[in-house]
Amino acid sequence: MTSKNGLPIRLWGRLSDHENSGKLNISPLHTAAFQGDTDTVKKLIANKIDINATDYYEWTALHDAAIQGHSEIVQLLIDAGANLNAQDNEERYTPLHDAARMGHTNIMQSLINAGADTSIQDAQGNTAFAILQKTSKL
Repeated sequence: MTSKNGLPIRLWGRLSDHENSGKLNISPLHTAAFQGDTDTVKKLIANKIDINATDYYEWTALHDAAIQGHSEIVQLLIDAGANLNAQDNEERYTPLHDAARMGHTNIMQSLINAGADTSIQDAQGNTAFAILQKTSKL
């Protein structure tokens, strides 16, 4: 997988997306989850923000927290009722797939314990476990 500054290209694009958040429907919750801002995530949840709001790519805040490895935020979103099986509109990744791609097995375990569907396949027919297996061989 090609990378820029040690990040997968798809994730690097995500960083620039957050800089252009108004154009891509990225909510404050998406940004806080992506950046690991636990206090802001707690405040937004307490203020009844839509935790399942999607951006232009149909990512939820749970996708953002999972791919970035922010386990406390992942748990906060799970506890608040986040959709564990939301799929993006490009690769059809769920938060479980995103955690697997980055090797965040602790987050994968949290998602599975909360009821994430391990049988969901991405656009290439891969489950999260298949992605984790491929990623760990790199």
